[in-house]
Amino acid sequence: MSFLQIRKRHRKPLKIITVLFLVMIIAGLWYVNRLYNSVFENNVRIPEYEIYLDHSLSLRDLADRLEKDQALLDAGAFRRTLKLMKTDDARVPAGHYKLKQEMSNREMINMFRSGAQAPVRVIVRKARLPGDLAEDIAVQLRFSSDSLLRWLRDTAFVDSLGFDLHTIMGIFLQDTYEMYWTITPRDFILRMKKEYERYWNEKRREEAAKKNLSPMEVITLASIVEEETAKEDEKPVVAGLYLNRLRRGWRLQADPTVRFARGDFSSKRVYLRDLEAESEYNTYKIDGLPPGPICIPSKSSIEAVLHAEAHPYMFMCARPDFSGYHNFARTASQHERNRQAWIRALRK
Repeated sequence: MSFLQIRKRHRKPLKIITVLFLVMIIAGLWYVNRLYNSVFENNVRIPEYEIYLDHSLSLRDLADRLEKDQALLDAGAFRRTLKLMKTDDARVPAGHYKLKQEMSNREMINMFRSGAQAPVRVIVRKARLPGDLAEDIAVQLRFSSDSLLRWLRDTAFVDSLGFDLHTIMGIFLQDTYEMYWTITPRDFILRMKKEYERYWNEKRREEAAKKNLSPMEVITLASIVEEETAKEDEKPVVAGLYLNRLRRGWRLQADPTVRFARGDFSSKRVYLRDLEAESEYNTYKIDGLPPGPICIPSKSSIEAVLHAEAHPYMFMCARPDFSGYHNFARTASQHERNRQAWIRALRK
């Protein structure tokens, strides 16, 4: 066989091998390109996705959860990125995470690995008792209501903050706050202490001092105003009335304090027998203010005390039209007429 014949005979297999080799290279380049591009591709299905992790878990398990929740456009691409970054077994700390639509796989993985949580909004609402507050806050954060309640009843801890078991509820201000979902009960209270100190700036302390009140006494009086009226325009009038009573050395005789002393908030009516309750919160029996707030007042009620309306009123009674407003009086006789009108309306 001649050299030319041998060459022709082996030319076809060489062409096939060459083509296969080129196909393999192209396929490999395509796969590598796809693999690396998936790292930087946006991969969140919805504009914003939130996930709460009660405990730490691996990124591999997290990928399963994200796929189950249909949070990813391409779960396979997310898993390929995990392998590429060698992060399958990396642990994701417990917390609240937020995925945004423009995030790539790599950004998501780095966020989870570093535990870069997104803060949550926590609303502190009106609450009368520590247990009520603890239950409301625990629904919004990771810790239990019992764990928060233990700190609120820890005398040594409360004392270290400059409060006592009567005044500790005054540390809280109705508002919306941003914080991490995994914050501890202790740190939550410390955060509220900072917000308290920020609110009670020099100007507000000066306004309180003009009325011979401490910040906590303002809060305590504001809590009574809060319970007396839901009408914002009436709050400064109510605050002025109670300040008048304090200045003259009269007992406040505020019905909300009787309900607090009784511990029954289901009925808004106060009966004569209730006025005899022996309690340091019953302002029909004690002089001055009760030892602490009877609820967490709104900031508008606090401001109503700081900027109370100057007037001569000493008495108040609910209006008989059930509008939620009150009739105010200077004298006991005027007040008695208002009271009788209210009683007649109730009987009807």
